[in-house]
Amino acid sequence: MTNNGKNEEIIEDLEEFKRNRTEDGDDHNTGEELIENKEVLDRLEKEYERLKEENKKLKEEMGKKKEEVLRIMADYENLKKRLIKDSDYKIKNAISKFAVSILPVVDHLEMALSHSKESASFESLYEGVELTLKQFRDALKKHGVEDIKVENDEKFDPNFHEAMMIESRDDKENNVITKVLQKGYLMHGNVIRPVKVAVNKKEKQDKEVENGD
Repeated sequence: MTNNGKNEEIIEDLEEFKRNRTEDGDDHNTGEELIENKEVLDRLEKEYERLKEENKKLKEEMGKKKEEVLRIMADYENLKKRLIKDSDYKIKNAISKFAVSILPVVDHLEMALSHSKESASFESLYEGVELTLKQFRDALKKHGVEDIKVENDEKFDPNFHEAMMIESRDDKENNVITKVLQKGYLMHGNVIRPVKVAVNKKEKQDKEVENGD
């Protein structure tokens, strides 16, 4: 039970005592009893007033605490809305910067297509597409996107590679990458698309393992 609830209970008991005193009357009491009862009643009256005052202060304090909690909740809601708004702005800004960085790639692709209609030179078209691809890679790199490098005879790593097919070649070690089927990419060091690869699995070695040789 809280202090406020306890005080209210005591106040109710004191008020009940006063009502009983009024209803019973003092005709059957002696003078000494009357004096003693009056002293007790005076003390109770003082305690009653003290408790009423304390109860009043507790109610006021509870009201202030309630207002404080409501204010904190309102501040929290405002902060949450502001953070969501800031987050949306940053996301849109990042997408906008990325879009601006690849627009030159689109421009050069359109130019390459336009020139290919006017010129029959395959070499010119190839150079234009190669330049455009380089610009595109530079734009991706600027935003932290890089391709995952795969070395010759590199061991298969499920953290970076995805096996799409199995080959059985005696000229390669077991469980090494024999072919890159599709490039993989990192963004700020995290894999956003694994490299799709072919992996070497020697059937002869597998049979030896199964037979326990």
